[in-house]
Amino acid sequence: MKKSKKSMLAAVTGIATAAMLGAAAMPANAQGTPTPGARATLRAAVGSAQHPMREVVSCAVTAQEPDFLVSGSETIYASGKFGSCSSPAPDECHLTVSIANGGFSDVAHKDGGWRSCTSQTLKVSYHCAGVVGRHPYTTVATLAIHYQGQAGSKVVHSHAKTLWCG
Repeated sequence: MKKSKKSMLAAVTGIATAAMLGAAAMPANAQGTPTPGARATLRAAVGSAQHPMREVVSCAVTAQEPDFLVSGSETIYASGKFGSCSSPAPDECHLTVSIANGGFSDVAHKDGGWRSCTSQTLKVSYHCAGVVGRHPYTTVATLAIHYQGQAGSKVVHSHAKTLWCG
């Protein structure tokens, strides 16, 4: 059964949103410390009924800590990127990057759209004038991959960084 890209994106976005709200959305190292990167992996069933095969396709995705470009600025910048894709690479990749406040509510969002799976860096900014005080911000990067009619995704986020806005 072949699904449209729109229905696959809706399914992947739903999965990614649920994963972002869960504690397991960010991978951890052996000591349990969160790490800001992972691989979006899809174990795709390919081939015919007589000769089924499984191929694993993936790309690395990371989220950089949000920060000011210049000291004293009122604009927070953040970026997410993907690259180092497997061979074979996924057919298409879709990267989105958000700046989230401490409660994981998006305050800024950028959508990279579906494209070939060559490396991509997506930058997002948030102008925080009027929000006076110290607030924790996190970068959230979501990578959806598409391969031979099947979809997978991974959500990663940076370490929280407390920034002064106002």
